[in-house]
Amino acid sequence: MKNNDRTFLSWSGGKDSAFALYTLNKKGKRVPDLLLTTVDEKSLRVPIHHIPVKLIKEQIRATRVEGEILKLPANATNCDYEHIWSEKLTKLRDDGYRFAAFGDIFLEDIKAYREKQYSDTGIRPIFPIWGMDSHQLIRDFIDLGFKAVVVSLDLSKMDASFLGREIDHAFLKDLPPGVDPAGENGEFHTFCYDGPCFKKPVLFEKGEKSTVVAGSGPYAMEMARWEIGPFAK
Repeated sequence: MKNNDRTFLSWSGGKDSAFALYTLNKKGKRVPDLLLTTVDEKSLRVPIHHIPVKLIKEQIRATRVEGEILKLPANATNCDYEHIWSEKLTKLRDDGYRFAAFGDIFLEDIKAYREKQYSDTGIRPIFPIWGMDSHQLIRDFIDLGFKAVVVSLDLSKMDASFLGREIDHAFLKDLPPGVDPAGENGEFHTFCYDGPCFKKPVLFEKGEKSTVVAGSGPYAMEMARWEIGPFAK
């Protein structure tokens, strides 16, 4: 019999989606049947995080949850993006998915956008770590044994020296004033490579660091990026 009560989790490869997966698994309700990741079809990397799709696939294998990659055009407009997502959500609905989980913590505008985007889809957005204190969340993340590194950051908010650093208590202590410890305001983004929801660590190789301008117009920001890739076996 077809399961019409399935849940997928939006998977970026960072700490928030990993902690959301852990939280859903721990609660035992709405345990994800699918990890869904969007990547730029040209670079084959997760937007903003800049994590390569090969490492995303390694993460998904390590969680032992089914995964799927959705490729988005490199220069997609909002209209293009919404059309592609509309078609994908229709397919997910037909496949029995009724819940979409996200690792958002406290940004009301993002939550409202997702709720509006899903309002006519028959799929309900859920937010397993919503409302948690970000200071406590990141301390729990560390104490539970999760491992993550900073792979991109906003240079208007943080120094490039934070790039490549492990998310640990020393990292939290060194953060500049005003920077959210979970990076919820977009200050930094991470790659999570180990933790309670992984059956094994995800091995990766460290590459070059660079500075790029992401976005355009009023949304343009100077970002530092750290190239990482799959471990050469």
